[in-house]
Amino acid sequence: LGNLKKGLALSGGADTAKVDDVVKRMVANGEALFKQATDLDGYIDSKKYLEDNLAKGKAMEPEFVQRWTQLNRDFDALSDELDAIERANRTKVLARLKADGDTVWVDIKQGTYAANDLLALFEKASDFKDAGKMAQADALAKQIEDSATSIKAQLDAKADGEQQYEEMGAYEDMMSLLGTYRQIKAGGDASQFD
Repeated sequence: LGNLKKGLALSGGADTAKVDDVVKRMVANGEALFKQATDLDGYIDSKKYLEDNLAKGKAMEPEFVQRWTQLNRDFDALSDELDAIERANRTKVLARLKADGDTVWVDIKQGTYAANDLLALFEKASDFKDAGKMAQADALAKQIEDSATSIKAQLDAKADGEQQYEEMGAYEDMMSLLGTYRQIKAGGDASQFD
């Protein structure tokens, strides 16, 4: 809760208004849940529930479940809102890099964004059996490979022979991710993707 409150103090105005609204709900529910849990500490520690047949716990359960359910919904909403902000920032970053003519970093960013999206598709091993997710993953893998291929070609074409460690590291990370993805897709252990 402390970090959520700190985040509210750093509000970005209109740009983060939706995020702020979700966080305010999360803080309110989180504080109420914390109070309920604190109220139950002595009840549980003293085993008072043995005397009242869990009456206090049962009485608190509906509100607790409702607040917990809402907190989880709000967590998902927060994630969605932060994703929207991050995607808008992606567009700004790419536009700036393109305007600067930094094509290697355009490819690095595009490949990295596609890699992040690919990783986000898979929450559990069974997702690798979902045809829709696999079609999306294949398209993202193609984007990653196209970016990596372009990065490597641009680095190889540099006449000055200057080492580009960070750029080469990005290329190698993309190729490693593609290798792991293809290995799993071919029937390998999906836990490798964790």
